[in-house]
Amino acid sequence: MRRFFVSCVDKYFRAIYPAYNSRDDSQSFIIIVITHKIMKALSVRSLDASLFGLVAVAALLLSFSLMPRAASAAAVTLTSITATSTNSSTAWAKQGDSVRYQLTVSANPLITPQINIFGLGSTTMTSTGTGTFTYSTTTSSINAWSQGAVTFNISVGGTTGAEATTTVTQANLTGSNVTYDSIAPTNPTGISGLVFRSTATISLASTDTNTVTVYYTTDGSTPSCTHGTAYSSSFSFTNSTTVSAIACDAAGNTSAVVSALYSPVQGGNGAPAPAAAPSPTATAATPATPAAPAHTATTTPAAPATPATPATPAIPATPAAPAASSAKALSASQVQSILDVLASFNADASTIAMVKASLQGKTAGSVASAAVHAFKKYLAMGSVGSDVKALQQYLNSHGYSISASGAGSLGNETETFGPATRAALIKYQKAKNITPATGYFGPKTRAAIEAGE
Repeated sequence: MRRFFVSCVDKYFRAIYPAYNSRDDSQSFIIIVITHKIMKALSVRSLDASLFGLVAVAALLLSFSLMPRAASAAAVTLTSITATSTNSSTAWAKQGDSVRYQLTVSANPLITPQINIFGLGSTTMTSTGTGTFTYSTTTSSINAWSQGAVTFNISVGGTTGAEATTTVTQANLTGSNVTYDSIAPTNPTGISGLVFRSTATISLASTDTNTVTVYYTTDGSTPSCTHGTAYSSSFSFTNSTTVSAIACDAAGNTSAVVSALYSPVQGGNGAPAPAAAPSPTATAATPATPAAPAHTATTTPAAPATPATPATPAIPATPAAPAASSAKALSASQVQSILDVLASFNADASTIAMVKASLQGKTAGSVASAAVHAFKKYLAMGSVGSDVKALQQYLNSHGYSISASGAGSLGNETETFGPATRAALIKYQKAKNITPATGYFGPKTRAAIEAGE
């Protein structure tokens, strides 16, 4: 029995030699070797069985106490933790982007690390090599994410499972964190479209929870976060221009595209001004109630005296149609000068039409149509008054319908210049090759309508 026991002890010591010999601990190795030799020497001596047993147990306990220990979780240390996004700016993530975390530790823990983002629940990371673990998620599937820097914690256990757990958070990141932003910036302001006198100046703005940039174009193209001019300060132009703008934030969220047309005219401060009454240059006097001239009348009327405060000319009962030779007595510019003087004295449209019909030799039956030809001022979006109604009547009666029914339709014209009036006027201008065809009733359009084109 003793021989069998001694044989087993001998094999045990021979088996543990390599473990001790591989350690950088020569003292423990020497103690084990000496203990082995003593056990072999005592095995051949006549010792009391109980005494031999005590010596053998003592030797085994000594070898156990000196046996090398397995590495513990304290040796599993954090090497790095990084966070990136599939966004063009990897430090930002918007709805639909993926966020990826990579954890590197010094050794493989017994249990795969668990990651918890925004406290929404733990998920097991994926091992990609010794001590390396990754986790990716797409923001479109996680509507509960909060705006701002992403918060997370990763639980890392030890190699045996009995050691304390190490917690890794965004504070341990190697590099920058990812910021989540799913809110689009506001639509750019400062674009409304108007008629301007000589120069239009545009100032753009947009707001957002993070950095926002407004991109704009003036060439008719559609702006984007990669196309257009980045707005930095107000800009100006003098020609007819379509301004389009879009707002983009750092995460790539975008606003809607806002566009408007700006058209130059001779008017004032961003809106058309009424035409100033030109000084009379004709040599004919303004007739109150022109009588029918004789067939032989060819004399040019004398220049009129400037009235102090003239009253609105009375509406003639029914002016007689002048002869052809009389109509030739006044040129078109002279007739217009007389009408402009009447307009400057606030004569109403019907009175001006009557006078014009008389000067041009029209019959009473043509006076009604002539009324829509006489305008006291230029017109644009927002204009109101009888001239607007006269313009609508002319357009409706010449095939450029304001509306098929209701306000603005034939027989239901209004005194407000709105989008429908502007659209009909643009059709007329394009048909008559009037440029620019912007829907502004200026000198070119007025001349065309008054000429009966």
